[in-house]
Amino acid sequence: MEEGDNLEPRGKLTTALFYYFLCLLSIGEEVDNRARELFEHCVTDLAFGLSGFPAVRIGAPRRPPVPVSLELAVEQYTASSVERLAVRPLEPNDKDLGLDVATWHPYPDGRGGYLHFLGQCATGRDWFEDRKLFDLNLDVWKQHVAWLVSPVRFFALPFVVPETRWWRTCAGGGLVLDRPRLLELYCRRALPATRLKEIRSWCGTVAA
Repeated sequence: MEEGDNLEPRGKLTTALFYYFLCLLSIGEEVDNRARELFEHCVTDLAFGLSGFPAVRIGAPRRPPVPVSLELAVEQYTASSVERLAVRPLEPNDKDLGLDVATWHPYPDGRGGYLHFLGQCATGRDWFEDRKLFDLNLDVWKQHVAWLVSPVRFFALPFVVPETRWWRTCAGGGLVLDRPRLLELYCRRALPATRLKEIRSWCGTVAA
């Protein structure tokens, strides 16, 4: 992967391309809004490995087929997963309340009460210092969605969480999907070709 002082993907292995993308993100200096959103889309694709069911990206800015409005996006999400909205409505200025990705493990009976995985993504190098771990607050979200079964939180980031921060990161963020675990999910189910094309395009702009 390394050539001189620069990171370069070798060969045509898509795993190497994804690893290269995560390494570029972890450097931090070239991360822009396009890259942050692309990382969230990658995590959405890979979250299939958690639930065995396609995930939905709820993080702002939302793209079709997810409604632009957070309120409508949450309504769509709850209807698709057979859950109910709680009595307290979302506030007009809410962007995503830390919820970037949602997926669930459904059953053919269609009765709901499924196990949900709710994810937050972080690409900033200061993720540990700026309380990013606590942006996704389930107590806040339970005022808006009445899950029958308490969801599982996960925290996705392109970095390798050091051993000295592992326990605190798990305690604050829930299930941690750092670089090694994202690569493991990728090995279970590779990213779609269209996403890999987006990754290659963005990496090309950084290399340029």
